[in-house]
Amino acid sequence: MYEFDFTNLGTIISSFFNLVGGILSLDVNAFTAVYQQEGGTAMAMAILILGGISLGLGQSVVLLANRVGRRRFVIRLLLGGLVQLLVVIFWSGTIWLLLTFFIHH
Repeated sequence: MYEFDFTNLGTIISSFFNLVGGILSLDVNAFTAVYQQEGGTAMAMAILILGGISLGLGQSVVLLANRVGRRRFVIRLLLGGLVQLLVVIFWSGTIWLLLTFFIHH
């Protein structure tokens, strides 16, 4: 059901939004597609980065009220996306280590 097609930009965007829709509807096939298909990890990371950028856009009122320049505004949005990705990687790694330690010992 969730086939990732990376042949051109149109199919990449279509695959991306199809996957996002499946994840938001909590479809089990969307989650298994991320793990089993080639490029699933890249799609998951793109979703996380765009989620961080979206969070930054939601908080952009403060940046605009402080009259932040365009360049700094864009850099802040991109860094927000990368920070979101790093936070998820950190939490996932920490939970994995704790579960591995407590379950196997």
